[in-house]
Amino acid sequence: MIGRGRQIVATVVTQLATVVLGAVTGMVIARALHAEGRGAFSVVVTIATAALSLGHLSVEQSHTALWRRARTSIPANSVLLGPAAGSLAAVGALVVVLALGPRAVPLPGYALLLVALLAVPFGMTVLYLNNVLVLQGRVGVVNRAALLSAVVQCGTLLTFGLAGRLSVAVVVWIWAISTVLPLAVVIPALRPRLRDADRAVARRALTYGLRHHLAFSALHLLLRIDVLLLNGLSSPAAVGLYTVAVTIGELAWIVTNATAQVAVSQQANAELTDSAAVTIAATRLSTILSAVTVLGMCAAGPVVIPLMYGSGFRDSVPALLALAPGIFTFGATRAVGAHLIRLDRPMIISGITLAAMAGNVALCLLLIPRWGLVGCALASSAGYAVLGGAQVAWFLRATRTPARALVPGRAELDALRRAYRARRIRAASDPTGEPEAGGPRA
Repeated sequence: MIGRGRQIVATVVTQLATVVLGAVTGMVIARALHAEGRGAFSVVVTIATAALSLGHLSVEQSHTALWRRARTSIPANSVLLGPAAGSLAAVGALVVVLALGPRAVPLPGYALLLVALLAVPFGMTVLYLNNVLVLQGRVGVVNRAALLSAVVQCGTLLTFGLAGRLSVAVVVWIWAISTVLPLAVVIPALRPRLRDADRAVARRALTYGLRHHLAFSALHLLLRIDVLLLNGLSSPAAVGLYTVAVTIGELAWIVTNATAQVAVSQQANAELTDSAAVTIAATRLSTILSAVTVLGMCAAGPVVIPLMYGSGFRDSVPALLALAPGIFTFGATRAVGAHLIRLDRPMIISGITLAAMAGNVALCLLLIPRWGLVGCALASSAGYAVLGGAQVAWFLRATRTPARALVPGRAELDALRRAYRARRIRAASDPTGEPEAGGPRA
């Protein structure tokens, strides 16, 4: 537990720098483009990220399930499958948008959409290789790659902003370039050998992934379809305000995502019973971390949002508060999903996720015309809560774990204090200040 706590603290410390850079990036975009311009940029990026999430074919999840038997070939397979799946996803997204037309999907321009979609094959490769690094326990490499992307994106945006040349087109181009950059860190760290590629493993990964892909596609839609629905039912300005609330709200997931990342390598390599024990410990810790961060977010939001983004974004605050219950639930239960993948019951996972997504869409259609972006936030919050609660219920039933086992106690607080103290001692004794890599190198 102490070792995991140290890795979590190291990961959070590293990612905080990325968060600060992301916050500066968001402020620059909001102040230069205002709500309407930010909304137009968000729609383009949402479509590109949807292509990434809907087109990944759940290969990284299947690699998690196959890791114990095929860890040698999976890195090379990821280098080959990433560009292929990403290209198919980008073409598919473009075809869908063109078929729906500008009335259903208002855009600042199809050329900008093409720029964003060209980054998708590279982003897909980053997604697959990041998962390999997490499975190897090398979360620090993933964090450094993300930090490089954030530094370049923030620095370039500031340069163009100070020159008065920031536009929706420039922001989209910078986003596309920053999506590609993590490969400069990830590939040298992994050094995948193409001769290790295994077609049989690739076929098994695709077969397994496709069985589970409906669930993960629905998960992405649950997390992002609200932006597209709000864009269609309201206005780009409302989207701009709402995405600020989402950006601030999702900061609360940093520490819980770090906890889940650290746990994944143990969940993937351990026997199923031991994996359940790791999941229970990670969920207990995530519950505490999620509660603290969400409460802090709600307290700071009314002050931070107008200060960072300007008084024109003050209406983002009610949407942020409406998102809070769902953000807490989803963050607290983040680690459960990795264990459920190993149970290999795709229909149950798909049913849970589809139900949450369908409920979110139905509530968006009902509440957005009445309450605008706050209605959108309430709908999304309900969807997150349903998903997290249902996954926990299945985990408890499948592992025959009593619900009280997931309730955190003093042990988790003591472990966090010890890990933070150890981190400070190491930082004081290490003049370079280099963060941990998150685990042994392969």
